[in-house]
Amino acid sequence: MNPTHIYSAIYQASLRRSGTSFFQKVYAALFQRIRRNLINLIDPDVAMTIHGKTLLMPMSHNLPMFVSPGSLVDTLPTRLAAYIRSDGGNLHLIDIGANIGDTAIACKCEKGDTALVIEPNSLYYPYLQKNLADCAAHVSFSQKTCGANNETHYFSVKTENGTARMVQDSHGKATEIYDLTSICKAHQFERCNLLKIDTDGYDLECIQGAMQIIEEQKPFILFEADVFSNPEYGHDLLGCVNKLKSACYTHLLLYTHLGELFTIVDMEDPAQMLFAIFYQVTSSRLYYDILALNSSNGFIQQELQFFKKRATDPARKASAEYIWQLQSEKYRP
Repeated sequence: MNPTHIYSAIYQASLRRSGTSFFQKVYAALFQRIRRNLINLIDPDVAMTIHGKTLLMPMSHNLPMFVSPGSLVDTLPTRLAAYIRSDGGNLHLIDIGANIGDTAIACKCEKGDTALVIEPNSLYYPYLQKNLADCAAHVSFSQKTCGANNETHYFSVKTENGTARMVQDSHGKATEIYDLTSICKAHQFERCNLLKIDTDGYDLECIQGAMQIIEEQKPFILFEADVFSNPEYGHDLLGCVNKLKSACYTHLLLYTHLGELFTIVDMEDPAQMLFAIFYQVTSSRLYYDILALNSSNGFIQQELQFFKKRATDPARKASAEYIWQLQSEKYRP
């Protein structure tokens, strides 16, 4: 048997969280220990089903632990891509911090779609290429590091659990940084209606380097917002919000790290954004995935409908329906 199949079966067995019997708990714990030992020894390749497709990844990658049936994690790109296509066009995706390609897979790229996937990390880039090999006709690959300006910085890289975080380090490796406009020109990538950014701490800088594209093309922008030991986080995030407002963006949808819709922020009323940041930094319970919209009330309506249907018992369903009726008038297309 192919060793990858064996390692994949071990990983899959370690994910069995359903059931509360003593045997099920012992079974899962056993394979979790085996997985940890294998990661420490060789961190072998595994092939796991993500968004209906088998993706290659190192066993240390935690994505299969979060993307599971019934989970909302990593499902927003699927809904966004479907909405863009339903509005009469093709998807033109730029994915900064593409990792192993799971966002492009979640978007279910179709004929006529295009994507520019950017992943500087040397561990994950080969997996990205392999996982999107059958989409290569309409996908461009870049291993450049994206940031605010074209300049050189020194970084050390911390890789763990499926993420790679770059930390500024005067003793680290010299790394060329490129703004998104320069990367797009190098790949002759001219259209963008969905810009997704996930760089573990540098998303706001990437937005700064993408402002020309943002102002000209007004894509949906999906980015991660977390402190990452930055004492200026609140100031930097509000500064980014103001730049997007100046570029005629009207609303922000804030999602928790579990994919749940947390709140909708009207750019004309910053008080709600201030409280959302305050809650985040004082509770330490979550990070946000933030979706910036340019007058796309149709998508807000769609999201309210989607989450309304997730209410479980009759009392919650009734309350969700009541709140939805109040909100739906405000966000009518």
